[in-house]
Amino acid sequence: MNMAKNVLKLVYEQKQKQVTSALQAYKKAQNILFEQRQQLQNLQQYRRQYTEQLSVKGALGLSVSELRKYQQFIVQIDLGLSKQQQMLVKLEYDVHAYKKSWLECQINSKAIAMLLHKKALKEEKIENIKEQKLLDEFTIFQYFQKRSQI
Repeated sequence: MNMAKNVLKLVYEQKQKQVTSALQAYKKAQNILFEQRQQLQNLQQYRRQYTEQLSVKGALGLSVSELRKYQQFIVQIDLGLSKQQQMLVKLEYDVHAYKKSWLECQINSKAIAMLLHKKALKEEKIENIKEQKLLDEFTIFQYFQKRSQI
């Protein structure tokens, strides 16, 4: 029984390490997602500013080639925005998967902790029964000892 408890403790320690590792991976994925969202917002802001700049210069007069360069650059920015948005979708999926993994590790760890707790309670109960039995035997012994002296 003691060997089984030791094995269970080792498994519990391993599960705790897995919980910690899964939490770190989840937090790292969240940070990457946050950074990529910031990058998307920066790219969107840059596009707005560039479009405003085109409007101002367009009001002052632009040649066809300058207008084409602006439009081509805006198309490039839009492609970058599209790729960034696609990456965000993938990263959100990854964050969800890491969170799920972390939660599953927690559940497994808590289940093993409960088993350890039950084993400890069972062992404590057995020890209490043994102790009570010894006390009962001692009390009976004392009773008969006193009786024999009378």
